[in-house]
Amino acid sequence: MPDIYTGIQAMEGKMMQMIMIMLFSVTMLFSEGIHGKLIIGGDNDLSKTQANLMNLKTSFIKNPKLMELQEKYKLKLEMEALGDYAIVTIKPVETSALKHELLSLLKPLFHDIFFIAEKKTEMKSSNSDIEPAKVARNAAYEFLLEEVGLQWLALLLLAVIGLTLSIYNRRKLVILEKTQKELSIKQDQIEDDIKKLGVGSV
Repeated sequence: MPDIYTGIQAMEGKMMQMIMIMLFSVTMLFSEGIHGKLIIGGDNDLSKTQANLMNLKTSFIKNPKLMELQEKYKLKLEMEALGDYAIVTIKPVETSALKHELLSLLKPLFHDIFFIAEKKTEMKSSNSDIEPAKVARNAAYEFLLEEVGLQWLALLLLAVIGLTLSIYNRRKLVILEKTQKELSIKQDQIEDDIKKLGVGSV
């Protein structure tokens, strides 16, 4: 029996190690390093952009979670120029986890908010003639592809974890059933030996 229990413990250790590796992979998937910012709107009317910035700052003040994120990651809420247009930015956004959390909190309030990598939004004078609407569309498309890819990969990893747990539980149940049968057989043998001893003594 000690060998069976030792085997169960060894299997439990290996399975838990595998599950922890998978969970760590999922965590790393959503905390990978990035470098970019969130953008809200884009208008050639400066007063509208200023109003967006004011609404954004008010939203942060009213939401404790947003305030916590701002303090933790030193987020700056600013207005930037893009050619003849003005945009509101939240930066720096340097992890996917932060990006997803900010989007989930702000998307209901600012429907046109999206993430864009800094390297794709260098505001050099030579690129000042690029239409902001086109930049926004391309960034939104790339963001959508990234979102779908990350979600599918995360779902796949979680499915593997679920399957692993299912197999683990099944194997453990089989081993326990086998152990129970062996104990039952051994108990029957002991009872038979006791009966034989009783008959012999008579």
